[in-house]
Amino acid sequence: MRTLAAVLLATAACLLLADRPTPAVAQQKPGAPRWEYAELTYRGTPGRPAGKDKDGNEHIFDVLEPYPILEGAIDAEDGRLVFKTIIGGVQVWTALSIHQATQPAEAGKALDGIDVLINNASGVGMKDDESGWQASVNVDLFATARATRAALPFLEQSKGNIINISSISGLRAVPRSLPYAAIKAALINYTMGQGLALAPKQIRVNAIAPGSIEFPGGIWANRKTSEPELYQRVLGSIPWGRLGSPEEIAGVALFLASDLARWVTGQTIVVDGGQSLT
Repeated sequence: MRTLAAVLLATAACLLLADRPTPAVAQQKPGAPRWEYAELTYRGTPGRPAGKDKDGNEHIFDVLEPYPILEGAIDAEDGRLVFKTIIGGVQVWTALSIHQATQPAEAGKALDGIDVLINNASGVGMKDDESGWQASVNVDLFATARATRAALPFLEQSKGNIINISSISGLRAVPRSLPYAAIKAALINYTMGQGLALAPKQIRVNAIAPGSIEFPGGIWANRKTSEPELYQRVLGSIPWGRLGSPEEIAGVALFLASDLARWVTGQTIVVDGGQSLT
C-alpha cells in the first residue's frame, strides 16, 4: 500500500495530498544535515503538538485536527514540522510550517508535486456585521481562490483534482449565519465554474457540503453546553438521529480524490444524514 504525503496549510487552510511515495525529506534519518528527530508531545490540547529543534528550542504547532502522531521530525533550518499520522484510516506524512504560512507552491516543491488540493478553511463568519463578512470572504472564499491558483501548475502536471469544503448552509436560507451561508453558496458556484473551466486540462473540481459535524473542541461540541436548546433543535432536525463526524466527511473526500470519481467534476456532494431534507 502506498503512503500518502500531505501538507496541512494553516494559513491557506488547505490539505494537499500527493499520491506518491513518502517524500525523501521525510525519510531522512537522525543526524541528517537539516533534520532533527524529536519526541513530539502535546501542549495544552491534542491539536497542539510540540517538539524541539537541534538547538533545543521548543516549537508548538497548531494542527487543524487532533491527529495522532506516529513519527515526527523538525526541520532545523526553517522550523517546519513533519510527522506521520493517520487520516481516514490511511497513514500520511503531514508538514506544517511553524509560521503557519506554507503556500501550495512551497508544498508542491517539498512533495515533488500535488495530486489533490482540499480547501477546508473557514472563518466561520456568523454575525451579519463587518467582521463576520470579512472573516467569511477572506478565509472561505479568497483563501480558496488563492490556494487554487497557486496549486494549478502542479495539478496540471499531475492531472489532479480539487475538493472544496462548502456546507449545507450554502444550499438554503440560514438567517442566523448570513455571511457563512452566503459564502458557502459562492463556493458551490465557484466549484461548478472551475469544474467547467479546468475540464479541458483534465483537472476535476468538486465540493462537499457537510451537515452539522461534532468533534471534541468543535463548534457543535461547544454549543452542546453553551447553547443546549440550539443543539437539541439541530439534532432533532437530522433524520439519522445524530450529528456527523469528521471521518464521514473524510471518506467522501477520499472517494472524490480517487480514480473511482474520475468522471465526476463540478459537483457538490451533500453529507448530512438527511439534515437538508427536512
